[in-house]
Amino acid sequence: MRKSIFVALLAMFVVGLAGVALAGVPVAVTNGEFKASYLVWPKIVNTGDEDTVVTIFNDASGPVVLHCFWMDEYQIPFDFEFEITRFQTVWFKASDGGGMNGVKAVGVSPFHGAYGELKCFATDDNDLPITKNNFTGTGTIFNFVDGTAIGYNAYGFRRSGAAGTTPELVLNGTQYDNCPAYLIGTFMLDGASFEDDSYTVAAGTTELTLVPCDQDVRQDRVPIYTKANFTVWDEDEVSATGAYLCFKCWIETTLTDPPIPSKGVFNAVGFKNFTKDVVGGVYATVKITPVFAGTVCKFPGGVTAPARPFIGLLFGSTEIYPTIGAPSTHRWASSGSLLQSTATAWAGAPPVVKYDQLGPFSDRQVR
Repeated sequence: MRKSIFVALLAMFVVGLAGVALAGVPVAVTNGEFKASYLVWPKIVNTGDEDTVVTIFNDASGPVVLHCFWMDEYQIPFDFEFEITRFQTVWFKASDGGGMNGVKAVGVSPFHGAYGELKCFATDDNDLPITKNNFTGTGTIFNFVDGTAIGYNAYGFRRSGAAGTTPELVLNGTQYDNCPAYLIGTFMLDGASFEDDSYTVAAGTTELTLVPCDQDVRQDRVPIYTKANFTVWDEDEVSATGAYLCFKCWIETTLTDPPIPSKGVFNAVGFKNFTKDVVGGVYATVKITPVFAGTVCKFPGGVTAPARPFIGLLFGSTEIYPTIGAPSTHRWASSGSLLQSTATAWAGAPPVVKYDQLGPFSDRQVR
């Protein structure tokens, strides 16, 4: 009898500890599944042929002010803010800030770049960060030429504790969720293909987007330089190493040889490791690890940046056509997903997001 009571009490104790762990956020590395106080959309596209629709949902907390920053491919930030009410879904287009059933959401500014990212976080009336883990977000990139749309969830960083006293977000696992120690993504090798019944599926282009967890979006900002190392594993568990990428603030590049990079890339070496001719097979998985950016990166002024963590996503296209028959029946398919965060948190100096405080809500002037 006593043993049964002890076992029951022990079980209740374990369940209680689990409840404490679940309640005391943040308890994990960021991913795209959390309701959170700070959201990041790594890929925003606004080219005329393509546009991005952003959605944000407030789950039972409000009204809350969200302070947001666009960051374009030239690493130029532009901020705006708006109030979101309880259970409200706010949506807007990158191209003009319009949305909300055709009515422009109050305070939402258009994205002035062609490519870039978006970040939004909950603030109090004095524009200081607060704990409101009630927000989810999505981004959908519409291609009006191809007739395709690719959607993804925003990364969520949960927060705990009282309102901040300085205009910064510390991603240290105590104030906000941690950043991952590294990222993992699966892709179709450049030049690879396979047959399915009477059709052939061939790799198009895979695009990689990376965003440093550190971000300085102040008017007098300091650029964030970093370096990513790549390890690729094929279907037979054989690895290929030696590829790396040096970049500043935000980048996008193709996993092709040679790569086609966007702004912010300083060196991209060893990208033959993403091709079928070198790795072999059809699909492969890449591990992306932050490392010390030594002089090999050739940053302006000889900068040698420490290893800094990042988040990002992979977008890929595939061509589908009859193995035997008219080539005019070719079709394209596109897909995208966040790079997988790991349970292993970043162990170095905590990343920090720094911004200019706008002051009381009623008197704020967005830029």
